[in-house]
Amino acid sequence: MQAKNSSGHNTLEATIISEDQQASPAATDSKHKVLVLDSGVGGLSICKHLLASSHPLSLDYFSDNHAFPYGEKSESFIVERLNAIVDSFLQRIDSDLIIIACNTASTIALPSLRQNHSDTPFVGVVPAIKTAAANCQSGAFALLATPGTVQRKYTQELIDRYAPEQEVVAVGSAELVQLVEGFLLSGELQQSELAKIIAHIKAQASGRPIDSVVLGCTHFPLVQQQLSALEPNWEWIESGPAIAARVESLLGETAKAESSNANVADCDSTAQAIDGLTHSLPTPQNQFWVSSLQASPDYQHSNHFLRKIKELGFSAEIKLMEGLI
Repeated sequence: MQAKNSSGHNTLEATIISEDQQASPAATDSKHKVLVLDSGVGGLSICKHLLASSHPLSLDYFSDNHAFPYGEKSESFIVERLNAIVDSFLQRIDSDLIIIACNTASTIALPSLRQNHSDTPFVGVVPAIKTAAANCQSGAFALLATPGTVQRKYTQELIDRYAPEQEVVAVGSAELVQLVEGFLLSGELQQSELAKIIAHIKAQASGRPIDSVVLGCTHFPLVQQQLSALEPNWEWIESGPAIAARVESLLGETAKAESSNANVADCDSTAQAIDGLTHSLPTPQNQFWVSSLQASPDYQHSNHFLRKIKELGFSAEIKLMEGLI
């Protein structure tokens, strides 16, 4: 069963946007260790912004490829799985902060994770409905996410709260998650499939022109450059910059912050896709982990993928977190 916080785990306010009750770690001169969790490589869209931060970070990235994708799993499975992953890592790695780099997992598992690991700060992501609604000029914008995110109650709560007078075209695409995973593994991307997704968004609109699209899955910004090339008139809104700013703020706070609360940042802004990224470190400081060396996606046997994570500053040696099969 999913653990509930004092306000109830299904309440949007209690899940993501409520005040974070956890104390922030004290700032130090050494690099803070940050753990980023996702079922695939979507969280790398956040990592590139974390690594561009002025705050010195050492990243551990965990792809739960054995359970990929989370969007097709039950809520009870996600809660149990994320707690098991965090338990395993905290027994081996002293992480200063943990990012749940998945919209679905964030809204489902964060209350339980915070209750069971109260000494560790967590940051989650939600679709940037608030930002899109505030910036929308045409009266209509789109949400492109996984089917699970589109269908869950918290998404409608966001829309009802921040965009009650606007048309929100919600499109769920599990296919795009698979396309992005394949793109990072092979370097090849079917532009025609992206064009179909854009056409589907346009077909769902009922008259008002769409002026922006919220990328409600962390996988999707990894092909933002290609999506924007196909539809340059739309603003493509992703999570990475706001999450990086939130992490930098948490890790930079002093003991004064222990008596104050901070809101998890709404995820907005746009950025280039990882395909154009050339950020690198002289010596890899960051580690990429998986839950299985046999399951698909099979990252360790993709030269293209290993080259891409090395460009991000990760070691090209993929490590196995044992005991999670």
